[in-house]
Amino acid sequence: MPIFLPLGAGGDSDQSVDLANLVVETAADSIFVMDTQGRTVFANRAAERTFGWTREELTGKVLHDLVHHHYPDGRPFPMTECPLGNVFASRTTLEKHEELFFHRDGTPIHVACSNAPVLRDGVMVGAVLVAVDITERKRMEQKLAEALAAKEALIKEVHHRVKNSLMMVDGLLRLQAREASDPAVRQHLEEACSRVATAARMHERLYRIEDVESVEFSDFLEELCREITGTCRPKAGVVLEVEAEPMVLPTDRALPLALLANELVTNAIKHAFTDTRTGRIHVRFGPSGTGWELRVADDGVGLPKDFDWTRTRSLGMRLVNALARQVGATLTVERGPGTVFTVRAGR
Repeated sequence: MPIFLPLGAGGDSDQSVDLANLVVETAADSIFVMDTQGRTVFANRAAERTFGWTREELTGKVLHDLVHHHYPDGRPFPMTECPLGNVFASRTTLEKHEELFFHRDGTPIHVACSNAPVLRDGVMVGAVLVAVDITERKRMEQKLAEALAAKEALIKEVHHRVKNSLMMVDGLLRLQAREASDPAVRQHLEEACSRVATAARMHERLYRIEDVESVEFSDFLEELCREITGTCRPKAGVVLEVEAEPMVLPTDRALPLALLANELVTNAIKHAFTDTRTGRIHVRFGPSGTGWELRVADDGVGLPKDFDWTRTRSLGMRLVNALARQVGATLTVERGPGTVFTVRAGR
């Protein structure tokens, strides 16, 4: 039943307008009505503006052949493969799908479409198509995608250059360590080399992966422990075990956590086992509650009774404390048979 609105200011004028027709004609989006053969029987003003055809030119023409005749790559687009064709075949509504239509002059127009059958007494007599021009939105999405790709490429290049710089520093420190006559100085330089090399490996991994904002830390931890074993060479009878569950961490947490793990594992290899003592170092990383946990345990000699790990002047422990704070984690130490360091943080 048509709905009419009075045009008079007071609402009592004899003049009136069909509300449905007024809405369709003034709608901002393109509206087409077709018969069961896909021929246009109506197009509103927005459709004329958007696609460049007058409604007189559209009337009686198969709409698909005028606005949807090619795939984006230029291949012909047959009506049988068109979503609108499926509406005619299935008599079902197809909502919110994106397509590439064409202006009369061939300019591509990105649209978000809804297609629906027009039924009268249960019989399909045609179909209606509503097309929203989203060309500008798609253009902005493309620009954003290009900007994001450029940003990621730049970040990767930064990681690559940082890695190269760190490897150069590592090489210089190792050269200095070889030339040092004082064993204590040589040891300090070798420890610095280990820290620099760990940071360099992390940047190398970030350069190789696609997502530079996060990293699968379990894989890196296993790789790091293998590297530490090869560098520090635990004495015969000392076994390093790694149990790491898959977990992705943000880059700004993964790098300091890698350095922290390097300190704890290296210290355990160097100091937990005295002359003849053998044993096991167990490294575990994985989810814990709503966050994650890194645990480095050994069954070695344990910490000296008078050792206060929160006040020590040891560079390694001071670094461990600083790195734990950097990743927003709590650090606990358990004494007993051996030593257990636990680093725990929320997501």
